[in-house]
Amino acid sequence: MSCPGCGLDFDRHGWVAAVWINTWVTILTVMGWAVAGFVVTFPDVPWTVGMVAVVLAVGVPVLGLPAAKLLQTGILLRWDPPRDGWQR
Repeated sequence: MSCPGCGLDFDRHGWVAAVWINTWVTILTVMGWAVAGFVVTFPDVPWTVGMVAVVLAVGVPVLGLPAAKLLQTGILLRWDPPRDGWQR
């Protein structure tokens, strides 16, 4: 995959950092929802809190991967800019 504006290849450094970013965002989102839902509804916690946590656990990684790849590319471009021969 490459940028439609400048042609920069997004896959030049792999996906390890994007998967790491996506995993941590998912963990924090699901745990935040579960803890907040538990605290707010405590002594009678409904099953919907757990169901929404499951939906978030599936949806956040799927929808968040493009943003994680873009963030990874931005970070890596800052640390390791393209060499002189890079053209559009």
